[in-house]
Amino acid sequence: MSWADYLAEIVAFLIVVWVFVRYGAPIFRRATDQRQRVINEQLEASRRDVAEAEKAEGEFNRAHEGLAVETARLRDDARNQSEQIVAELQERARTESARILKRGRDQLAAERDTAVRHLRSDAGLLAVELAELVVSEYLRDERRRRASVERALDGISSDAAGPSRAGGAALAPASTGEGRN
Repeated sequence: MSWADYLAEIVAFLIVVWVFVRYGAPIFRRATDQRQRVINEQLEASRRDVAEAEKAEGEFNRAHEGLAVETARLRDDARNQSEQIVAELQERARTESARILKRGRDQLAAERDTAVRHLRSDAGLLAVELAELVVSEYLRDERRRRASVERALDGISSDAAGPSRAGGAALAPASTGEGRN
């Protein structure tokens, strides 16, 4: 190849380079600039997203700390309320127990009083029945009956004996009368 050929090739190459730089490079440059702009926008959006995520994470952490504090407070409140409820129920149980015990004691005292009254009444009736049996048995014997009547008459006629002694002497069995049986 000759020199002219080299020169023609160099000129043709320079023309191609010039056409490419003049018309092709701006197209590539615009595409590259546009792509660079998109990448920068995406990078800025990513930075904003990171900042928002960090801000949201900070808010989340503060909320989580607040939630932990609130949870602890609620747990303490619930524990206090349960202790109050237990104390109230224990006091209520003590009060109810004391009331039931008092009612039982009152009822027992009333039943005891009723039983004592019945026993006294029954004892009185039994004493009267026994006295009646003793007197009727004593008065069945003719000699005893006469001895009692004589003692009663002696007691009435005697000025030394008081009215209560005369009545008592009339009903009391004579010691000499019992020995005769």
